[in-house]
Amino acid sequence: MKIDELGQLCQKILATAVSWRQRQSALIQAVHSSTLFVIHGAGEASLEFVIKALDEESGDILWEYGESEVGFAVLEFFGSEFGDLSGIFNELFAHLNWRYFAGRLPDHLVVVMHAASNAKLKSNLGRVDEKLRKIVIVYDGRPEEMVSLLLDTMAYIAAGSDAGSGWQEELARLYDLGAPTRRRVEELDDAVEWPHERAWCCTPEDRLSWQLRIKKG
Repeated sequence: MKIDELGQLCQKILATAVSWRQRQSALIQAVHSSTLFVIHGAGEASLEFVIKALDEESGDILWEYGESEVGFAVLEFFGSEFGDLSGIFNELFAHLNWRYFAGRLPDHLVVVMHAASNAKLKSNLGRVDEKLRKIVIVYDGRPEEMVSLLLDTMAYIAAGSDAGSGWQEELARLYDLGAPTRRRVEELDDAVEWPHERAWCCTPEDRLSWQLRIKKG
């Protein structure tokens, strides 16, 4: 996958997420942004830390709605699917399966969640339910990482019972093909400014497009 193709895919993912956010109430927008903030810092969101982030970054929300209603909204948010993005990632699974696996992977349902406990078994391995053939990915405002997480998880599925060395062999094969594995994306980080969504104080504004970094010297 060429860098401009990956950049455009990331733009599409982020534009969809931002469009969804803009249609939400002030409460849900605040919960969404605080959840991203916690995920960026801790890797996984919890009620306690999201409430703390809301208090620090948007105390008026707690004052306006009350801690009980906000807590209920956070828990409901944690358990909800990011349906606007699930469609994109199901299409992406089918495309990557055809492009890099010759269509040999069985169909899996890809579910993008706003938050989920134990969503990553490793930094580059999403949670897979082979019985239900379902992959869970959490939205973190960093589309390039989500794409690489899906692909690395597909490599794990392709390895089957040989999930140790077989997974690493699949990842090496995909890397050699130029696929956007975690290793490939991390190598591109120094050269590319990826689209990403703001998360309160971490990033003051959305970056809606991708671009190559200007090299100095």
